[in-house]
Amino acid sequence: MQTNTPAQSSSLTTFTKLIIIFFFLAVSGFVIHLLRLEIRQTLPMEQDNPFGTPTVFLGTFTHPDPSFSFRYPTDFDIDIFPDGKRGKAVLFQNKRTGEGFQVYLTPFEEQIILTPDRIRQDIPDVVLDHFQEIRISGVLTLFFASQDEVFGDTYEVWFVHQGTLFQITAPSTSVNLLKQILVTFTF
Repeated sequence: MQTNTPAQSSSLTTFTKLIIIFFFLAVSGFVIHLLRLEIRQTLPMEQDNPFGTPTVFLGTFTHPDPSFSFRYPTDFDIDIFPDGKRGKAVLFQNKRTGEGFQVYLTPFEEQIILTPDRIRQDIPDVVLDHFQEIRISGVLTLFFASQDEVFGDTYEVWFVHQGTLFQITAPSTSVNLLKQILVTFTF
């Protein structure tokens, strides 16, 4: 008959303690992982995209005159270029990915709702395909596919609001970003 010596029983006790500690740590890690998943699922995600894709915009661009703002990814650089005395271009660009868009602002004397016919009347050789009317912050706008000397194939949104013609242009590769930003646009 074998009897356990104090050295053998203390090593079993140490081994048992290590197993219990390991088991406790593993269970704790799993519970913490489940809690983190639960917290992520219960936190509200911003649904800026009308197509339901969650987006995370960390910055808000605000323009003083004319007054408007919208949300945009903060990894975009912003450059403002005056165009003579009348207009200005605000360029948003992620230089790492090449994504970007431009907001061109021009004083406009008429308070009208732009139509494809009106645009073609003023700019006869404009490419204006697949157009549709959409609302941005309650303002009826014209959303269409086009072509631009700088951007190539584009999607554009044109509208007049409080004496300013807004021409928002994005390369066709950035159309999803453009849609996500447009739904955050406010006056």
